Amino acid sequence: MSRLQKGDTRQQAAMKMATEEGQGVHPGALALVLGNVLKRGVPGEALLVLLDVHEIYGADIYYAFHDVCNRDMRHLIAALTDNPLSLKNAIALAKDGLL
Repeated sequence: MSRLQKGDTRQQAAMKMATEEGQGVHPGALALVLGNVLKRGVPGEALLVLLDVHEIYGADIYYAFHDVCNRDMRHLIAALTDNPLSLKNAIALAKDGLL
């Protein structure tokens, strides 16, 4: 279910995406999302929408960027657009320490 609402500011959208269900805001995810939304030249709004559409929130954002995509934003966006199911499976492996 989508967390983003029409009319959310960039900061509100970033906070919603970085929030872990029942655990609060994941600081690594917040830094990643907020930093890329506010940075010039990075398609921050598109990143938020892609993450929201595929229901990747909180710590999963951090695992996707840091462990699965080797801190490469282009790789993360490509994974979200080309094969989100494989990305979700890789996130699960990373969370279990198997990646």
